[in-house]
Amino acid sequence: MIFKIYNFLISPVTKLINPVKKNEIGKLKKADVWIHCCSLGEVMAAKSLIDELLSRNKKIFLTAFTSSGLNKAQELWGEKIQILRFPLDEKARIMRIISRVSPEIFIDVETELWPNMLTQMRKFKIPAFLVNARISEKNYRRIKYFKKVFRMLLSIFVRIYAQSAADARRILSFGINPDKIKITGNLKYDSVDIEDRASREGLGIESSSFVITFGSIRSKEEDQIIEAIFQLLHKLEDIYIIIAPRHLDRVDIIKTKLKRKSLDYNTRSTESYPQKGKVFILDTLGELREFYSISDVAFVGGSLEDYGGHNIMEPASFGIPVLFGPYISNVESIAYYILKSKGGMVVRNVHELVEEITRLYQRDGLRRKMGQNALKAIVQKQGIAKEIIQDIEDTLSYLPPQS
Repeated sequence: MIFKIYNFLISPVTKLINPVKKNEIGKLKKADVWIHCCSLGEVMAAKSLIDELLSRNKKIFLTAFTSSGLNKAQELWGEKIQILRFPLDEKARIMRIISRVSPEIFIDVETELWPNMLTQMRKFKIPAFLVNARISEKNYRRIKYFKKVFRMLLSIFVRIYAQSAADARRILSFGINPDKIKITGNLKYDSVDIEDRASREGLGIESSSFVITFGSIRSKEEDQIIEAIFQLLHKLEDIYIIIAPRHLDRVDIIKTKLKRKSLDYNTRSTESYPQKGKVFILDTLGELREFYSISDVAFVGGSLEDYGGHNIMEPASFGIPVLFGPYISNVESIAYYILKSKGGMVVRNVHELVEEITRLYQRDGLRRKMGQNALKAIVQKQGIAKEIIQDIEDTLSYLPPQS
């Protein structure tokens, strides 16, 4: 009854605005594995899994919901795999895709649960696997009121690979058979390239200077970050400050706030290089990783206010200490792991942020040790994709034959 109501509501919408044309589906060919991702983050999480499957000569069909996810998939694999925008869970198109692609297995990434897609996998007896599964505490509080629906959908999966013990506990609370769940960790560890770093010389930064990058800064924490930058520029010598807003529509607002504090700035889009004594605003897309790689310390935003945090793994992979605020529900397992490994610190306000950066500036040995701990933590977690694929193969070997 629930799914009938769902289809009654979604059907008119998908018929009016479905981004996938029927002739696109008609061009699809047989594939061994169908992998579904929501957006860019899930595509990046699936990267190591897809690369490993390709190395085993598997034919891959990938669907993604957003343009950013589709573009990244095209950039990473091009003609090596089939790529299609997800057809808004329209039942007829899902069935047609299955009949064209006829996958041996289906892999869903990060708890992206679409009712028609999953129920059709069950109908066509295609084994479904959920990888990198996570349910944050914040999301759990919302969805626990729909326990029956989520139990029905999660029970379709043959195997669920959870990012952490906390994620596994939340999934279990929906009444899922514990034998189906395995804690493997976050696939994104595998996707980190620890060798891919920029050079300070190439960015016009003196090798002996101290570089601080504030990445993925959200609107509600801008004032705190700018106050911290103001204090650091008046407290420390020979430093470069880089600030990267999460959303580029905040750039002009950040400029205004810097002017109010009488702080000079320049931008990546107008001047190529940072300058001492000025705040360097990274107002371009796709370059934050490059600037993390030449930093001495990084603060990862979306964490001083209740946004849930952003990518802590990226700066950690370059062997630098990672600071972040207390709001980390989106990156909970990674954050706790980095803290346990002594590769990062939680800062709760401007005072703590300034004090900890100052301490790392003054104590070179401590900074280097924390950075080594952060990098070591990332390296030790790699290899998850191979573990998952082996477990999928083992699971398939004891499943009853599909007829």
